[in-house]
Amino acid sequence: MIDMSECAPRAEVETCLAELHRALTAHGVGALPMRDSAGRACLEVRDPAGRTRRVHVYPQFFWFTWGSLPDERHSVFRPGEAAALIARVVQGPGWPDRSQDDLAPTLDRYLH
Repeated sequence: MIDMSECAPRAEVETCLAELHRALTAHGVGALPMRDSAGRACLEVRDPAGRTRRVHVYPQFFWFTWGSLPDERHSVFRPGEAAALIARVVQGPGWPDRSQDDLAPTLDRYLH
């Protein structure tokens, strides 16, 4: 069985996250580079109310994701647009008051 991190070089994921980080910073949104409990690189983005979302990269699908809903993902080829979408939520109503869903279990069946 192939792990998602084995499918894509770590540098590719981290490069995408670095580009998104720069774009978020340009929108005045702070993001903390980190690793989640599964060891995946991500950005943690906090809204003014203190709610956080972790933005992950799924290079197999060319997505940034920050939840499991269709409007919680965007193309890695357009980090500026992804940052604008995230900034609109963070600087507007804030993250939804619910736990963040992870797409990994859903997408995993397509990766093997």
